[in-house]
Formats: sequence, C-alpha cells, structure tokens
Amino acid sequence: MKSKSIIAMSLCVPLLLDGITQYYGLRESNNFLRLFTGFSAGMGISIIFISTYIVGAVKVTERIFKIVTTKGGINYER
Repeated sequence: MKSKSIIAMSLCVPLLLDGITQYYGLRESNNFLRLFTGFSAGMGISIIFISTYIVGAVKVTERIFKIVTTKGGINYER
C-alpha cells in the first residue's frame, strides 16, 4: 500500500512544480506541458481514489455478510 501512495504522489509532483514555477513567473507553460502534468496528476489521484474505494467496498461487503449470516436468521456458514 505504501508503494501505491508513493507512486501516486510522485505522479502529482510535475503538476505542483509547473504551478509553482508559473506562479513565481519563472517561466510560461504551454498546452503540451499542461496536458502532460494534468494527465499524470489525474492518474495519481485515480490511484488514490480507486485504492480507497476498493478497501471501503471490501469492508462494507464483509459487514453485510456478517450481519446476514449472524442476525438475519439465515445461517450460510456450515
């Protein structure tokens, strides 16, 4: 899980550097650079959200299964 976080954050670094250097007037960006930095940051953010969603979905599924098998009156475990 740590490696995914490191990869995701490193994909966002070019966007941060681009924004900071533009803010301080060190250079001007162009459309290709904006496309590259936006795409890489989008991939990084997607990695974070998809990982979070999968972990959350597994936990919810486990809770539902536990409720159904113990309190629902139907015992699926044999």
